[in-house]
Amino acid sequence: MGIAPSLGLSSCRRVFAGETDDEREAIISGLRWFNDWQTPFLGSDDVKCTGARSGAYQYVFCKPGAVEVDIWRKTVGVGINRVFAHPGFDDGRPSMIFPGWKAPTSKVQWSFSAAEIVRNRDKDEKATERFFKRTFASVREYGHADVTSIAYPWVLRGDPEYHVYLTHGKRVIGVLAFYVENGTTTEYPNFVFTEAPHPLPRVAQRNIADPRLWFRVVKVR
Repeated sequence: MGIAPSLGLSSCRRVFAGETDDEREAIISGLRWFNDWQTPFLGSDDVKCTGARSGAYQYVFCKPGAVEVDIWRKTVGVGINRVFAHPGFDDGRPSMIFPGWKAPTSKVQWSFSAAEIVRNRDKDEKATERFFKRTFASVREYGHADVTSIAYPWVLRGDPEYHVYLTHGKRVIGVLAFYVENGTTTEYPNFVFTEAPHPLPRVAQRNIADPRLWFRVVKVR
């Protein structure tokens, strides 16, 4: 998935007691997805995250990369709310306030090796097929004269978003971003990245050139 940097192996260590393995895996999945599909930030250094817990919610801010990962505890397991760049994260507040939000009850701190993040790549074939079918109709609605093909990605376990690429020849001209919630995508895109007001992800042109990332590429004309 993507082009991984050369990484040294080091252990992932839990700094604060009380966090669980499924929370750890959710944060790792969010960081891996952001590095692959939004902005590459991983190098050889460990990724250090600090934040707070508020009821079922936990938000952490991670360096390097200024990445925020918001997760919540469901009845079964842990889900990801959002993953995004948050340049002002040193203010210690999450970018979004969720329903039921309360004042933070405890601080959390994590440290991950970059190697552990990039090797978190379990392909989810059932989700890939399900997301493709769910978004196919709405994606077609966004087609316009310049679109020559539509690329649907493979889904990896824990992906918080599903990005469908619109291309003109070999050039990416649009990215439709669907949130992943409760095991499926939203029916319509939550964001449409073009030239403006939401610029294309930095990795868009790199990703479209990597056939390993794509489940299906549908030719429009």
